[in-house]
Amino acid sequence: MLAGPTTYEGRYVSIDNVALEFPPLGSIPVVAGVTGPNSLELSGEVAAGTVLPGGSDADQIREAQARIEVGRTRAGRTDSHRLTVFVGYFCGDVSTLPPPPEDVEDDFAIVGPSPDAGIEEFQAILDTASTRWCSSRSGPRRSSSRSSTKRSPRT
Repeated sequence: MLAGPTTYEGRYVSIDNVALEFPPLGSIPVVAGVTGPNSLELSGEVAAGTVLPGGSDADQIREAQARIEVGRTRAGRTDSHRLTVFVGYFCGDVSTLPPPPEDVEDDFAIVGPSPDAGIEEFQAILDTASTRWCSSRSGPRRSSSRSSTKRSPRT
C-alpha cells in the first residue's frame, strides 16, 4: 500500500484496490525488536535498525552487534543500522526488598545500592557504541541531587 493501490486475496482478509489516503512522503524504516541469533542476523540483512530489550549487558550487546553484522555482510549492506538498547537499572538496598518475580532480574542490566555503584557497568554499555540507548531507573526515590557521569550523545 506504500507503493500505491493494492489488491490482496488472503485466507482471512481480502482487499481490492485499497490505497492510503495520506501516504508518507518518504520511505519508512523498518526496525526489528529481536534477540535470537538468527533473528539478529535477519535484522542485519533486512532492517534499518534493531531494538534490544531491557536486561542486555555489554557482552550481550556486543554479541548482538556481531550477529547483526553477519547479516549485513551477507546481504552486502553498507548503509547505517541503528541499534537501540533499553537499559534497566535498580538503585537501592536490595536486601530490604521482597523477592522480585522470577522474570524481573533479567530486566535489569545494572543492580546496585546507588547510581554511583552502577556507573562502571553503565559506562561499559555506553562504550558498545550503540547508536541509541534508553534507560529506566527502579528503586527508592532519592533527593533532587544527581550524580554526574560521562554522557553518551543520544541520536
